[in-house]
Amino acid sequence: MFNPKYRITEYFLSLTEKIVQLQSRINDSNIQFAVLNKLQKQAMSLTVKSSTTIEGNSLSMEQVQALAEKREITAEFSQKQEVINYFSALDWVLKNHDNQITEERILFLHRIICNKLIREEALGEYKKKQNYIVNEKNIITYTPPSPEETREMISKLLIWLNADASRNPIIESAIFHHWFVSIHPFSDGNGRMARLLSQWILYKNEFDAKHIYYLDNFYSSDRDRYYQKITQTRELDYDFTYWIDYVAEGLFVTIKEVYDKLQELRINTETAIILSDKQQQLLEVLRYQGRVDTTYLQKSLNVNRSRINQLITPLIEAGIVEVEGKARATKYFLKKSKT
Repeated sequence: MFNPKYRITEYFLSLTEKIVQLQSRINDSNIQFAVLNKLQKQAMSLTVKSSTTIEGNSLSMEQVQALAEKREITAEFSQKQEVINYFSALDWVLKNHDNQITEERILFLHRIICNKLIREEALGEYKKKQNYIVNEKNIITYTPPSPEETREMISKLLIWLNADASRNPIIESAIFHHWFVSIHPFSDGNGRMARLLSQWILYKNEFDAKHIYYLDNFYSSDRDRYYQKITQTRELDYDFTYWIDYVAEGLFVTIKEVYDKLQELRINTETAIILSDKQQQLLEVLRYQGRVDTTYLQKSLNVNRSRINQLITPLIEAGIVEVEGKARATKYFLKKSKT
């Protein structure tokens, strides 16, 4: 029987309270279809980019988006195939997330995620040989359970997962993520599978009803901490308390970023603005760079000064972007949202 140990901390309760508030505001937003569609595509591309980057894939965001649009790019076959596979797997989960997670569906997803990347006979099959986790110096840092133990451990994990429909989805998703990647049931694809299945759990519980979150970007943005938190839990004899806190922190950061995007777009019950691709890029620059001048925007967007004025004027008029200074000293920045 799988019976994970954890405590509910004040930090977790504080984070979940903030998450619930932000989710309520997002779900109550009157998001136009065109904007929602754009946010969903961005979330999907960010999720695919981030989860594959964690495993060492070096494709850029532009290349990932090109593959999402079925456009050809110049890159190594394995790197392209890894991204294409993850898009296919994530798309399948989005269409089937109301279904229960079963062993059969896990094995099916593994076939999608590792298609053309490993031997055909290993697709959708548990590992036949002992696998190991090694660091950058090729030193073994963790030995997963043996092949003989794998099927039974996955079975017990699924019994636990499907036994209590009232369990907090953040806790459920976090524990499943960690324990699955610790079992390391496959010869390859374990990290991608763990993150995708944990996301499925959130979808199934209607945690991300609009499918616009991208938690894996939080993990990818500080990969060292992600691995440190996984290791910490093992060192604490699989007390999942701090891992759960970490996942909740990631969800809050992710949802706050999505909420801020919606605030920038001024999408609510009263007003809405649909941005062009260049305007979206402009807002991304302001989000990550803070105050910038016209010259910086020109270089970032590869357009002339006149075009910058055309792009930014509607955003200023809508109250999304604010201006400081005059003439050549003018700086642009995002209007801070109230939370």
